[in-house]
Amino acid sequence: MTAARAELDRWLYAAGHDLAEPARTIKSFLALLERRHEAALDNDARAYVGFAVDAASRLEAMLDALLELGRIGNEPCPEAQVDLGAVVDSVLARLAPRLDETGARVEIEALPSVTGSAKLWRRLFSILIENALLYRGSAPPLIRIAGDGVRLTVADNGIGIEPRFHARIFEPFQRLHTRDAIPGCGMGLTIARRIAQHLGSTLDVEAAEGGGSVFVVTLPKAQVAP
Repeated sequence: MTAARAELDRWLYAAGHDLAEPARTIKSFLALLERRHEAALDNDARAYVGFAVDAASRLEAMLDALLELGRIGNEPCPEAQVDLGAVVDSVLARLAPRLDETGARVEIEALPSVTGSAKLWRRLFSILIENALLYRGSAPPLIRIAGDGVRLTVADNGIGIEPRFHARIFEPFQRLHTRDAIPGCGMGLTIARRIAQHLGSTLDVEAAEGGGSVFVVTLPKAQVAP
């Protein structure tokens, strides 16, 4: 990691940490106001409080994302051997209710063992699988996870991403859809790419044949365990 990147990570973490407390305080006092003085509020006032609470919640989510982004660069990345098959199994177990709810099917090919942090690999796969569930199309989600030497792929049959937006989706707080259509603060793929970089890898996206997206993690050869 370069000195500039390390400094940026420290700044992001400090900013997120320092701003999170006042954001939570604003949200808490708005909720208290609504609860204690509900009878004195007319319909317009209730609507205004609701808008403010929603804005405070979005701010809190954005600050949490900044905290996570800044924390990644400061997190040690051990040279331990990680079984990616076991990592994906644990992620799918945690997401089981969401998979059932969406009628998703997951197909997994043999995955390699790699070096790095099991915790970071779990977070990376969590983001990519949750992304496939969130941006699903009209058909039930089909997620294919495979490992081909130094190339790992997470493919879906979702709504896809136009090639002109392939770079943009990895930038902080960039959204291609309204919050009403698809929730979130636009930081998931930014965090995923930062994790991949911290693990010594790269993360990119390609259009899937027949529709959907393929997220590609490219590993350095030295990272694939024998």
